[in-house]
Amino acid sequence: MGFFDKLNSEIEAAPKPKPVAQRASLKHPNSDQIVAAASAAIARSTTGKMLLDYADGAGITITALTNQSEGGYSPDGKQVFIGIPAGQEQGNVNAIIQLVSGLREAMQEDLDELKRPPLDWPEQHYGQRFVDRDRDALWHVCAVAHDLIYEYNMRELFDEMTRIGYHELLEAYGKDLKESQHIVSDEEIE
Repeated sequence: MGFFDKLNSEIEAAPKPKPVAQRASLKHPNSDQIVAAASAAIARSTTGKMLLDYADGAGITITALTNQSEGGYSPDGKQVFIGIPAGQEQGNVNAIIQLVSGLREAMQEDLDELKRPPLDWPEQHYGQRFVDRDRDALWHVCAVAHDLIYEYNMRELFDEMTRIGYHELLEAYGKDLKESQHIVSDEEIE
């Protein structure tokens, strides 16, 4: 029995956890306000608006959880969650990053080339799919962050992107964006 066969059988035999949506004790007391603030922020970006429209059409719910440091997406409950550290009353710019990433993870489930792979995939393909999914989610985070930083002067988002190590990715995204929007002048043609 191979590693993945054994892992599959252990996963199938394990009791199934409740979807995140059913774990009400984790819901942050200010969840609605945190989600509304993060959603309003990303809605100012074309990419963020597209992600929010997708979530609305697909019936994806968004919840802020307390005592969590990271967010994500739970396909079981079709729920995106934003992690808020214990004792923090309001969301922060990291909630924006988590929301964008979680919404894109949700959307990936409807894209054949990025859908979560079955556990019986060959190991190299399985791992590569998750690398591709992470890269795709980070691209969307950079797209929204770039819009909010450079069009709406959201300096605290730039600082957070730098703090979590995404500054170079943000710069690379901006450079790619400039190159893709480059219009050839008459002098360059001659």
